[in-house]
Amino acid sequence: MRLAIAASLALAVGVASFEASACSNTNDYNNRMTEVQKRYEMQIDAANKAYVDGRKSAVELVYASVHRAPGPRYYYVVRDDWGNWQTWQNSVNAAVAEYNRDSQAAYHNYVCNW
Repeated sequence: MRLAIAASLALAVGVASFEASACSNTNDYNNRMTEVQKRYEMQIDAANKAYVDGRKSAVELVYASVHRAPGPRYYYVVRDDWGNWQTWQNSVNAAVAEYNRDSQAAYHNYVCNW
């Protein structure tokens, strides 16, 4: 009987110490969230810079009809490279997913103190 009580107490102490080591205090949580937010901002800035640097736009002069009409008989059309936009979207989605995962992990480590 004493062995069972001693074993259960040892298990309870081990579980309690493991839970205490897995939980973070307010300062740890704030520091972790600051790191997560800085990394997210850097990834978004990098995605935006890559989008602007890689943007390929073409301006075309398009003629309107030859009928008599008031105003100009031509106009300009700007065509963007949509592949570059898709690359930007993929980079932003990856940054958002990483931010959500890391901030949720930090929050769960903090909540276990409650």
